[in-house]
Amino acid sequence: MKDFGKVGKRLRQSRISAIFFAGLGIVLSVSGIARYWDHGPPSRYVEVWQDRYTLDRNASHYEAIPRDDPSYLDIVRGRESELMYFLLWGSGFTAVGALFYWRSRKLPGKEILLLAESRGGLLTLPEVSTTLDIDPGLAASALKELQKLHIACPRWQELRKNLWEFPDYMTLPIAESVTTPIFLILLW
Repeated sequence: MKDFGKVGKRLRQSRISAIFFAGLGIVLSVSGIARYWDHGPPSRYVEVWQDRYTLDRNASHYEAIPRDDPSYLDIVRGRESELMYFLLWGSGFTAVGALFYWRSRKLPGKEILLLAESRGGLLTLPEVSTTLDIDPGLAASALKELQKLHIACPRWQELRKNLWEFPDYMTLPIAESVTTPIFLILLW
């Protein structure tokens, strides 16, 4: 028998991973932009010597590099490549976070079909949400999605109990029913 309690845990872990990776990506991108803006114009440090042996640290300073200096473009390109490095890694982590978030929003239709098969074809909404350890709203939307695919239907005689029946529970096409395109079902 399948352990149905892992469904909710998997969805929660995917959501936590989504928040972590998206946050990491945003922090990397923002820190790269802040570091790029913080540099200011390209400059070099000029040391001022009093004589041959002593360095006057009070008179030493940074001076801006003029645009016609050959090292100016190298410094600017280095800073821009550093910015792109942070932005690419940040956007990559944000994309991984979006992928985990999309995965956490996936409806557990296949698990509901397995649960219906093990329970004889009749399920209530509270039973689905507690067995799968998921939010009742997510369970209701998964049941409505199965209703659109003509796999499950609510039993109108007992509407208050929110009872759903799966008429073909003995031969549920679990693998095909969730992945079959809707136009094939409509043609059938």
